[in-house]
Amino acid sequence: MMILQYLFNFNKYSIHIQPYITLTTLTLILTTLFLNIQTTTTTMTTTTTTTTREHHHPLSRPITISNDTPSHILSVYWISIPSGNYVKQSSDLLYPLGKLTINSYVGHEFALVEVEGPCVVSSPANRRKVEEGGDDRLCKEARFVVSESQNQVVEITDDGEEGEMKASLIDDSSRSSRAADAIVASCFSGVAAGSPPSVEECVHSRVSSEVSRLNARLALEKEIRTSMASMLEEYTCDDPSLNTTSPVSSDAWGYVRVADGVKERQRDVDVLFDTERVKIHVVHDFISPEECAAVEAVTRKGLA
Repeated sequence: MMILQYLFNFNKYSIHIQPYITLTTLTLILTTLFLNIQTTTTTMTTTTTTTTREHHHPLSRPITISNDTPSHILSVYWISIPSGNYVKQSSDLLYPLGKLTINSYVGHEFALVEVEGPCVVSSPANRRKVEEGGDDRLCKEARFVVSESQNQVVEITDDGEEGEMKASLIDDSSRSSRAADAIVASCFSGVAAGSPPSVEECVHSRVSSEVSRLNARLALEKEIRTSMASMLEEYTCDDPSLNTTSPVSSDAWGYVRVADGVKERQRDVDVLFDTERVKIHVVHDFISPEECAAVEAVTRKGLA
């Protein structure tokens, strides 16, 4: 094993590479660095969504499925627990080199099932029939389980010559591992070939470049969020033709007059938006013509 001694200092990300570090340890250190940056990027990206949707389930995750096979046409099924039954998730088929985005929850399992030719899904009942000598053929499939990571992409690829498929879950952790592997492999092979002069210099240069790229991405996303917020605010406030959104809930509101204890009539209230930071409640018939006239009569002298 080659021995490295180096100190990386990139803003708040500080990594100390001690003497006698191994290739495996170096790869792990770089993976951790990139994962920390990826996590920061994800946190900044999702801040606006979390703020405006505080009732969003903490285990909910969007997943992009990429069919990277040249010929398989796929259908997406959720695997019900504990029955193992297949529940179709979309009427849309996923064609070769196509992509499909679904929303699910951490721990849910899915199957990408081929739709070519006569076959049946691998449910417990169908598997028993096939095992008992039935004529049905089980469809080829690839399965994956939703992880806790953000930014999940499932890549479906061919696996062998029998038309089998495999599903690879790509998330921030695997992306970081790939980036670290690429840097370490490139630097060690480059040094062996005589360029660059040392592993230390190569790793420093490659990591600096990667951190700069991710920092530029963070800055761009921050700029986009800031500009979008301003544009959306102007759009919603300046367009009188926009329809009011459907209420999240409806309720009734009434009160008792302090002066004489008379219970006022109930008003219908529509809750359009309700978070800790922003609340939009519409009170219908908030004031009657008679009440409005009484208020005007009391305040008229002060306005004269």
